[in-house]
Amino acid sequence: MKKRETMILAAALALAPGLLLAAVWDRLPERVVTTWGLNGAVTGTGTRLALVWPVGLELLLCALLLAAPYLDPKRENYRKFGRRYNGLCVAMTLFLSVINAAVIWENLRPGSIPVGRVVTGLLGLLFLWLGNIMPTFRHNYFVGVRTPWTLSDPAVWDRANRLGGRLFFLCGLGMLVAAPLLPESLLAAMAILMALAAAVAPCIMSLVWWKRKQARGPDGCDKN
Repeated sequence: MKKRETMILAAALALAPGLLLAAVWDRLPERVVTTWGLNGAVTGTGTRLALVWPVGLELLLCALLLAAPYLDPKRENYRKFGRRYNGLCVAMTLFLSVINAAVIWENLRPGSIPVGRVVTGLLGLLFLWLGNIMPTFRHNYFVGVRTPWTLSDPAVWDRANRLGGRLFFLCGLGMLVAAPLLPESLLAAMAILMALAAAVAPCIMSLVWWKRKQARGPDGCDKN
């Protein structure tokens, strides 16, 4: 996907929930549901204005994703994975748009959407996508496994993002399998734990690999 096409598609997706919200504004109840608990029960409500800020936040995130290649000091590296980064911009915006649309629709027709299962399934698809493209990310400050050790060493960066790709793919696969099968009360906790494991493990290993490389020295020999 080309840059211009990406910007148009991502902007259209980001605007869609706002247009939906405006179209159904008068049909929404005065008090709307804003959050659901682990068991799918309502845990938070607010005025209709509470549905506006997630839509605005999506627009802001979309703008940041599209601007990142121009703001990043390592902007030249985006050319090496530009197509996949463009896909990531669209995938992230689509994910947020569907979530926002589902929340709006659930407030219009309560009980029509199993929010927990929908969110878990969408996360699974997003993580599968991330798992496939993470190994292609090149040194940058916005996406990928960004730790002091990966940012200081391109070799550690590549290794950490390959590991992250495998873990995110497995995490996404697990979420997709669990979404229709597990009780809704367990889905959120499972998704959080799996996502944390997939995110934290590459960060820890980047430190381990960096220390091992430092111990070997520039000539590849053990300093001891």
